Formats: sequence, structure tokens, C-alpha cells
Amino acid sequence: MNIILFDDPQIRPSLLPFTFTRSVAAIRIGIFTIEEKWRIKFGATTSYLTEAYLSGKFAPDYTEDNYYINSCLIPDQALVDIIKKLKTGSALVYGDLLLAVRSADEMSVQNILSLPFVKQTIDSPPFYLKNNWDIFALNGKEIRNDFNYFKTFHTSASITDPYTRVYGMENVFIEEGADIKAAIINAENGPVYIGKHTQIQEGCLIRGPFALCEGSTVNMGAKLRGDNTIGPYCKVGGELIPIPQI
Repeated sequence: MNIILFDDPQIRPSLLPFTFTRSVAAIRIGIFTIEEKWRIKFGATTSYLTEAYLSGKFAPDYTEDNYYINSCLIPDQALVDIIKKLKTGSALVYGDLLLAVRSADEMSVQNILSLPFVKQTIDSPPFYLKNNWDIFALNGKEIRNDFNYFKTFHTSASITDPYTRVYGMENVFIEEGADIKAAIINAENGPVYIGKHTQIQEGCLIRGPFALCEGSTVNMGAKLRGDNTIGPYCKVGGELIPIPQI
């Protein structure tokens, strides 16, 4: 599938300030960004269709068969299966929300939203971002969904530090190059993902769901209480608490 992730002008402003500098699909929720979920988890070829001033970095890549997908959508297998069955010249909608269009043409966002495509509807609400607080309120759920990908298709490294205590080791996935020292990790109530070349320093207390992305560091004595994602090449310390899930 060649997927072009378009930014819906009705939703993009609700996700500011994050979308000042990126496409909606470049927002990270769970372990992956939305674009990475389509590309890594579902094997699609992906590009973006967004504001003109962002097009130097987030540009579309057209082919003779394009799936234009609303970039606020967070994919799961059921949704992907429905979109794959769309015929050329047809659209998938939920209520007033345009989810996807299949077309051989090179289109702008205005074309996608206004042209009279043959519409197919779904009854079940899709999982998508509507407001910027959804990124945080839905994060724990998406950590769980993304974690299943790693457990299914990859093999976890081991914790070699004798002073690190883990509860629920079956819910912990560790990438190669992670450095963990004298930490307590509790994954009994949610999975914990520890990315490549990360560092968890002495005295850290971590509760799942939790994701530490590539190259990031949790400083000494930090308390991470769940539903937290630390993006690539970041440092965090102190205490992070979750907000209520939707």
C-alpha cells in the first residue's frame, strides 16, 4: 500500500502546538508515531500531505495507486483490512469524518475533502486523535498495542544487572544496547518497553505502561508512574504521573 497521510484542516488546529512543526502523523503516541505504525506495524509505504510551509520535510510521494488516509487515524488490523478493500475512486467515512480515499490521481487536501467519491461507511468509531490532550490520555492504551508488535515479531534482550528488580518480566521488552542499573521495574499492570542504547540510572522506579525510546535516559531516582512515553534522545528525571485515560 502506498499511503499518503493527509492533515485534516478541521483536526490539525486542535493538535497545536505540536502540529506547528510537524504533520499530525508525526505525533508519537505509544511507542511509535502514527506514521511509524502504518509503516512498521503494517508494512505500508508512507508519506505526508500537510501545510505548504512543512512540505520540505513532510512531502507526498504519489504513485499510480494511492491511499489517502486521514493522519489523525491510529491504525489497527480491522481498520487496515477495511481500507485495503476500498475500490479506486471510493472513500471511507465515519459520520462526518473522512477516514480514507483511494485514488490514482495526485490530489490536494482540498480535493480529498471536496470531490464526490463513492462513500463507504463504518459503524464502529475508529481510534483517532481529536484534541491535543488525547495524546496523553490515550498513551497507555497505545503503549500496550505497540508492545504486542515487539513481543510477536522480535526477541527481547536480557537484564544482566544483578541489582535491578523486575516484576512481570513477561511484560518487559528490552532492545540491544540498553543500560539498566539498580532500578525497580513493575510491569504487572502494563508493559514496559526499553529501546536501543537507552540508559536507566540507579534508583529509578518505573511502572508500566511505559516506553523509553532510542537513545534516551532516565536520570537517577526518577519515578515514572505509568502511561509515560519518553521520546528518542530525551532525558527525564523527577516524577511523572499519568493523566486519566479516556
